Amino acid sequence: MPVLRQSIMVPDGFDSSRLRETPPQEMKLGITLRLPFRLRFHGLVHFECDANNGKAEIWFQNEVQIKPGTKFHELNRMHAYDEYWHYRTKAVVILHNAKITPELLNAIRSTDSRVQPEFSNGQLALEVLNRSIVAYAVETRQLFGLRVLSPLTTSQFHNQIIAGLLLVGYKGSQFAESDILELLSFGIDLPLDETHYEVWSGDIDDLPTIDQSRIQKLLSSHEENLHHELMFTAKNLMVQQQYATALVVAIAAVETVHGAFMRNALGRVLPNEEAERSRLINDFMREQGFYALVRMSPYLFLEQNERPLPEDVARCTRGIEIRNAIMHGLVRKGKFKMRQYSFEDYSDGYKGAIALYKAFSDALEKRREDG
Repeated sequence: MPVLRQSIMVPDGFDSSRLRETPPQEMKLGITLRLPFRLRFHGLVHFECDANNGKAEIWFQNEVQIKPGTKFHELNRMHAYDEYWHYRTKAVVILHNAKITPELLNAIRSTDSRVQPEFSNGQLALEVLNRSIVAYAVETRQLFGLRVLSPLTTSQFHNQIIAGLLLVGYKGSQFAESDILELLSFGIDLPLDETHYEVWSGDIDDLPTIDQSRIQKLLSSHEENLHHELMFTAKNLMVQQQYATALVVAIAAVETVHGAFMRNALGRVLPNEEAERSRLINDFMREQGFYALVRMSPYLFLEQNERPLPEDVARCTRGIEIRNAIMHGLVRKGKFKMRQYSFEDYSDGYKGAIALYKAFSDALEKRREDG
């Protein structure tokens, strides 16, 4: 894959004179970056998802393979602290429906050597990247990779970018691995100031057994799985010792997945036509309320082997009460109640939320697969 001029890449054999006549639909945007952590993929991996009514691809690569079974402390003895950046995962996001402005199109067709990619597409690329990070964390149950995993902020994303390239002349929907490796090697990749990154012990070796098809499925059904994103955020907050916020988000994840599960369960048994069935479900859930339903639904709608433990239901119920006190600014003896809860209060509510989230999430996925 040769490079034509600054920030434009074309297929082998592409006639450079065609740049003047290449339509925008044959132009894509590739953004290469190095993540601030390591995802435990082995080799080059590829996923696809919808992005703004168009297609996007994301590829991940660990340049330095870490033999399965290698522990962090062994890596620590082998390499200096300032070399850890080599172990962070590289990624390339390709937007097939990138926004090509008239100004950019004119610059390309005039063979302007100063052409730069249109980075107004950055927010869309960041959304694709963060969806992929969440799907990885859900499937692998990993929360660390040199540092705690988390969705990237806008500033983090732009700080991690190595290169942005317009990909001109590609008509196909999928790139070859050789094209992606060329993209991943393009640009100047300098280490960032590692003092900004906390380094954690734990497992960071490659996991050859990661179910990539499961990650792809989660990406493809992202709109139906907001609960995964919420719980991933809650876990991240808990690691950072933001206990009150972690509990609030964890309960939000339970409420989201519980609502999706109830809609699925009730929709299977109500005989009415779709619009009426949806109205009945909405009315039922609104009038009964989450606080009451979440305590009853495990016993009414889950199979015996799917149910959380009664003590976990009780913990989650207490977590909901704490969440409500926080969200409504409840006061006791002249002081906000949220300031009177202990770590044990937050921790117990969080543990209950995790248990109910898992029970309803697993049951929902099983019923969706069963059809």
